[in-house]
Amino acid sequence: MPISRFRCATALGVILTMTGAASGVWADTSVATATTTPVTTSTGGNIDVTSDGSITLTSGTAITVDSDNTVILNGTIEMSGADSGATGVLIDGPRTTTLELAGTITVTDDYTAEDEDDDDLVDGVFAEGMGRYGVRATGLLTGDVDVSSAITVHGNQSYGISLEGGRTGDFIFNGTIGVLGDEVVGLNLAGTQTGQTYISGSISATGKDSSAVNISGLIDGALIFDGSISGTGYRYTSIGEDYLDLLEADDLYQNKALISISNDVTQGILINAGVTSTDDDNTDENGNGIEDTEEGTASIAQYGGNAALLIGSDSKAITISPIVVADTAVEPDEVNHGLDIRGSITSYGIYEGIDATAVQIAGLGYDTTITNGISISGSVSSTAYEGIARGLSLLSGAQVGR
Repeated sequence: MPISRFRCATALGVILTMTGAASGVWADTSVATATTTPVTTSTGGNIDVTSDGSITLTSGTAITVDSDNTVILNGTIEMSGADSGATGVLIDGPRTTTLELAGTITVTDDYTAEDEDDDDLVDGVFAEGMGRYGVRATGLLTGDVDVSSAITVHGNQSYGISLEGGRTGDFIFNGTIGVLGDEVVGLNLAGTQTGQTYISGSISATGKDSSAVNISGLIDGALIFDGSISGTGYRYTSIGEDYLDLLEADDLYQNKALISISNDVTQGILINAGVTSTDDDNTDENGNGIEDTEEGTASIAQYGGNAALLIGSDSKAITISPIVVADTAVEPDEVNHGLDIRGSITSYGIYEGIDATAVQIAGLGYDTTITNGISISGSVSSTAYEGIARGLSLLSGAQVGR
């Protein structure tokens, strides 16, 4: 008696629903229990990982979008101790899809740094292996992306979320990302990003030459930050004086700029603050396109010598156009600035002789134009110990006048 494909799939924890037995076309794939089998849209159609579902692997890719189908994740992708190159969700090539990711994605190495010389300080590299991804899109992604997942990625040259070929549709992030390793990036947006780009939740990046947010693609729409973003290359951002002389080179690495924006933004950059409602019938009193009850106050904290927020390019001149405010705004500013800082941006040098810069505009060899200038109603600050502390640094090529 032949074994049915349906029965085999169910035993693996993947429930497949078929439309039209004669045609053999698979419709939706529901992962409702634990499985160690990866899934792909080209064979499974739309994929739904329920809150009881999980995919556990140590190599390869858990979910591959290789057709124009959707993914909903409310469960778990568990790839602890995974090989280099392991990926939680891969959108392979140009795809039209909708991503709703609200579960947990873990893609880590099998390594824990230890104290190797008995000085009570951890030694060695931050992470092992390389090229791991929580979510990766390699081509143009057409459709909305809504991420509230908890994403953890360990490995050198690895990424929490990397959209590499551009996007057409809104990008809404309200989850958590934690990345660890050399040259890691929490959120990477390359290629033209058309639609609103909303970065909330929390993102942290730790390691040599790491960065929390790297935006090299043109943002054709609004760019809004209202989450908690932090990062460092240091192993310790706080340590007792008795241990200072014991710190070694691998304890004192520098990261890159915490947030780097190196391309045009057509509807301005808003470092947001929460809204106190004055009109129960108005759900968007600051006119930024986000419901007021969903918004928070941005808190951006850099620990190291590079800027917390860097706007500028080393390859071309860029322009940050004015923020576009909807007519629902209550008492809007008389002028829509290109950069509006309502939350907080802070930079700490931490160690002796390390400069600190909160916001850097230009200085990379090409002009950076902030149309209608910069508005600061929040806080911009930096602290350095026997170094130079800069709040707002306008370097060569900065064009911010009205």
